Amino acid sequence: PRSTLFPTRRSSDLEKYSSAIQWLIDYGLIERCYNLSIPEFPLEGNKVQEIFKLFFTDSGLLVSQLDEGTAGHILTGDLGIYKGAIYEESFADAYLKNGKKLYYFSKESGLEIDFISQDYNEVVLIEVKAKDGRTKAALEVLNNKEKYKDVKKIIRLKDCNVGGSSNIETYPSYMSFLI
Repeated sequence: PRSTLFPTRRSSDLEKYSSAIQWLIDYGLIERCYNLSIPEFPLEGNKVQEIFKLFFTDSGLLVSQLDEGTAGHILTGDLGIYKGAIYEESFADAYLKNGKKLYYFSKESGLEIDFISQDYNEVVLIEVKAKDGRTKAALEVLNNKEKYKDVKKIIRLKDCNVGGSSNIETYPSYMSFLI
């Protein structure tokens, strides 16, 4: 399972669960990560109100919802099939604790960017990789300057050392709290 609890495009689902979702948000257990219609400024103005993912406000809450014994496996470094969900949830948790809002970008074509942020006057694409995956979707957006004019760089978080080039920065996952 992914760390997304409620990606929806159907208004009936949103209406059905909206009060329960709002209660969980008000109680401080979850937070919305809104899809953007386009990754450009202003991010808040480009969010699609009815399309969002939900993340726990504490990554320990996600782990507590997984199979029995998963916490023990995680402590030994075996994240199994949950690795991607745990990495995304950990980033969302750290990002929220820094007082930032969560956004992502997804299109019907299948193009999806894990998180979108801003750094002064730049839109930053953030890819959280559990494996040594490529950032194909993020590169597609970054290289299409006519359509995505505010996107200036990509930040990749994965199991690696610090590195990168002029517009792609790579950091170890444990540094996500610094983003």
